[in-house]
Amino acid sequence: MDMLPNYLKGRMKYGLDLFINILLLLAFIFLFWNGIKWVDSLVQMNMRTNSGLLLMALPAIAVPIGMFFSCVYVIQQIILDIYKFCVNYESHSSLEENSSKSINEMTQQEEIATP
Repeated sequence: MDMLPNYLKGRMKYGLDLFINILLLLAFIFLFWNGIKWVDSLVQMNMRTNSGLLLMALPAIAVPIGMFFSCVYVIQQIILDIYKFCVNYESHSSLEENSSKSINEMTQQEEIATP
């Protein structure tokens, strides 16, 4: 699933992440808008469940609510991707390298310490 991002480095990797998140935002906006139209049509038709007690719009409202929160999350990710792409992409990669080096050093020390 993430074969291409594993091969990319630096700005190209963050640019791809930004592009993917923009596409996700567009898809979530489309689903949010159509979910609202769907719930509105269910309310206008006064469609109810088989028991006749519950409006079908109540369970269907989960779609627009979920898409709204998905949009909020993707907007947060886009802001982080813009920051990584424009400002701090070099320090992020060096932080990742340092953390992987320190993890490798810790595992080597544990191997030495164990009899």
